[in-house]
Parts: sequence; C-alpha cells; structure tokens
Amino acid sequence: TGMQEIANLTKLTSLTLSGCGVTDVGSKKIAKLTGLKSVNLCGCAGVADAGVQELVTLTGLTSLYLSACGVTDVGAKEIVKLTGLTTLD
Repeated sequence: TGMQEIANLTKLTSLTLSGCGVTDVGSKKIAKLTGLKSVNLCGCAGVADAGVQELVTLTGLTSLYLSACGVTDVGAKEIVKLTGLTTLD
C-alpha cells in the first residue's frame, strides 16, 4: 500500500497527508518514522484515539496537526505525553 512505501522514507522530518484518508492503521506505519518532527493529518477522519496512541511514540514531534480527525478526549490525554510539542492543532 502507499502507506508502506511512505514508511520506508526513514529520513523524513515532516509529513503532511491532510485530507488523504489516513486511518489508525496508517498512523501505525507513520509511527515507524522516528525522525519526524512534524505530522499533519488534518481532515483524516479515520485517525482516532488508536492512531494517536501510535503517534505518541514519536517523542521528537514538535508539531502535530489533527483538526477534523476522529480524536476524542481519550486521544487528547495521550497527546499530553508529547512534551516537546510547540504546535498542536
């Protein structure tokens, strides 16, 4: 799948897939890109709390964009683990 190919881009520091239909399964693949500093998944309604649980393993994130995703208060409680965030949307 396309997400698998993206997961092979191990030198990425920024990834924008807004409105691309990424799901929680795709978030798991994104979480393998440990060098990411910025992730933008705005408008990816398939990204919900389970996807956030994957993304919080990216401890180097400084920017995270999840507006219009399926994240609830449960996912928001996970996001606070990303203590290096300077931008959250």
